[in-house]
Amino acid sequence: MIMERALLYKADNEMKFMRQALALARRGVGGTHPNPRVGAILVRRGSIVGQGYHHFFGGSHAEAEALSNAHGDTLYVTLEPCAHHGKTPPCTDLIVQSGIRRVVVATLDPDRRLRGKGVEILRTRGIQVDTGIFQKEARELNRPYFLHRLAGRSHLTLKLAVSADGRCAVGDGLSKWISSATSRSYVHRVRRRSDAVVVGVGTVLADDPLLTDHRLRGRQPVRIVLDQDLRIPQDARILGKDAETILVTTDGASKKQCDFFRERGIGVWVLPPTENGLICLRAFLQRTAREGLLDLLCEGGREIATSFVADGLMDRLILVQAPRLFGGYWTWLGDLGISNLKEGVELAPPQIRKMGEDIIVAWPSLASEQLIHQWNPRRKNVHRTH
Repeated sequence: MIMERALLYKADNEMKFMRQALALARRGVGGTHPNPRVGAILVRRGSIVGQGYHHFFGGSHAEAEALSNAHGDTLYVTLEPCAHHGKTPPCTDLIVQSGIRRVVVATLDPDRRLRGKGVEILRTRGIQVDTGIFQKEARELNRPYFLHRLAGRSHLTLKLAVSADGRCAVGDGLSKWISSATSRSYVHRVRRRSDAVVVGVGTVLADDPLLTDHRLRGRQPVRIVLDQDLRIPQDARILGKDAETILVTTDGASKKQCDFFRERGIGVWVLPPTENGLICLRAFLQRTAREGLLDLLCEGGREIATSFVADGLMDRLILVQAPRLFGGYWTWLGDLGISNLKEGVELAPPQIRKMGEDIIVAWPSLASEQLIHQWNPRRKNVHRTH
């Protein structure tokens, strides 16, 4: 009985310390990419003596911060410690030098340079390593990072404000006000956590959005406009200096137009077109990943939403549903060419919350969910085409 209580006490402490490490890691949301969000807790004789998290890309890693001014016997960390030289030294070296006897890791790192190598190094140096505590939560915290390392592209969240019957536009031109002020505040929070906000040129022509948040000091998400023919007006608000803006187009766009925008300090990416002359969305997500923009929020309309879904590139869907009915057939998603039930795009179970008078439903893509949460470093057939 005493032994059982001791084991239960130890298990409770393990979970408590890892929860705290995850809470620390969340503080880095919006600033660490292309690096992962990581938190670490240093424990000595059952008490916390050090803690840290990765604040920003290029800054100290969570393990280094936790170990900087304290000595302990157990380190709890949300992601496998790195074992390679980058902007900072390997965390495995710091851990070995610190004299720590045990490391508890939530999940292994999907980076090809690691995938268990960090754990292996620690074990060969006589350090006990346990893995898997709150693995799902740790991977969920780093969805964009995991997707990038496993699929080679950025993570895309598709967000639309719709009526209860799925309409995202009405004839009076006020479609952007379908949702309530309360839920729009929620969308601003989602935007702040993103590396970039993506819209199509149709949204710019219809709404002339600014896509910034005046409450944010310092870093604003990058604004990206998909515009294959560079139809964007030269005086569009999104081209202002409030935040960085990138126009994505194809080689069919006017070189004169491209040069004009570049001279104004606006980024212009010329990507290969599809057979239909459209922007290749997969190439776009690969380019954003190379630029370190791993977490994208797409706030476009029906056309761009349909394109991402049809190409299998939507990783999460957020619908902000207002308590209104407009009727008609013009819903937020266009024709996907699906002829039977088996061809439907599968979604994982949603998270549902009430926000003011609206309902917010967030569905992960089932394909992305399986790729991230079923990844096993012992399998060599890593999915590369998702």
